[in-house]
Amino acid sequence: MTSKPPAPTTSTRSIFYPIGNENEEKGGAIYTFGNSSSPTIVLLSAGYPDDHGSFLPFAERLAKETGSYCGVTCLAGYDDRPQDGRPWTAHKRDGYTFDEMATGLRDAGRALRASSTYNKGAAKFTAIFHDWAVPPGMIYVNRALDDAKLGKSETGDVPDDVVLFDVLVPIHPDTKNPPPPATKSPYQILMELTYRMCFAAAFLMQRYVHRYAGLLCMGISMSFLKLFSLMPTGNLDASTMEERQPPLDPNRMIYMAYPYWGIFKSLLTGNIEAFSGCTVPLDLSKTPVLYLYGTDKKIMFDDEQVREHVRREGSKPGNKSDAIAVDNAGHWLYRHQEDICIDHVKKFILS
Repeated sequence: MTSKPPAPTTSTRSIFYPIGNENEEKGGAIYTFGNSSSPTIVLLSAGYPDDHGSFLPFAERLAKETGSYCGVTCLAGYDDRPQDGRPWTAHKRDGYTFDEMATGLRDAGRALRASSTYNKGAAKFTAIFHDWAVPPGMIYVNRALDDAKLGKSETGDVPDDVVLFDVLVPIHPDTKNPPPPATKSPYQILMELTYRMCFAAAFLMQRYVHRYAGLLCMGISMSFLKLFSLMPTGNLDASTMEERQPPLDPNRMIYMAYPYWGIFKSLLTGNIEAFSGCTVPLDLSKTPVLYLYGTDKKIMFDDEQVREHVRREGSKPGNKSDAIAVDNAGHWLYRHQEDICIDHVKKFILS
């Protein structure tokens, strides 16, 4: 089974917002669907290697079926908008820090909520993150939760609930009586480390040597990963990537791998604070989480401990959190099994 290429979509409005410290009003963009007067607002952001396009059909359908006001953004540096004077080559050559990615998603949420015509501050706000948008997305959410406790957060910064696709971050360190820690197999550890190193190396070659060096490094790396079965994704995802129209520029794909280098750079420099807040919320009854993951992958980007924690908390009265496996789906599960994913997300955000 393969996914169908996304159907053409037309958003009702484009919203722009600055990214980080860049003096550029159109640094980031949001494409919206639905009525801005809706009492439900949904922000969506995909991960590697996607800009807005991957989530547009899903957002358009979600807006229609839930009556929500949906806005699709992407990670800093992941978009290519020459029509706005922001081609992908205009982004920071070094990529963006985890702090800048998290702040970008926060500011996207603020811009989307500011465009709402519903009673200000009263609309329900849901954040949906996929893959690489999950770590900075949850850093933003947890920072907003901490700031709200101190009275520093802008009204509405904290999402009422969160949907995560494909990636689930660890348990909050202050969690009481967590499930027993899960142990990763040597194969999973090897795969996670190897493919991340390959993507990080390709980005470094492009950034500090030459774009041809980056292409050569990526080509050799992909061949190595396929030869030794170290790619975490399966045939479904390979087909989805091949069907992409227009095809993704390999140079751009390598640039979009900057978060992989960001991981190793933070570890090598001892900047562990870069990952601060990269967990599920401490109180899942106040900020529920729905985690959906495809089973057609060699490894999952989570562990059994945090999945069990989310399910256990969700089984308590008044808590709707859950972790749900989606069969016949992989990295792009919201495309492989759109009907199933839409049904789960509808039920979650409307409950």
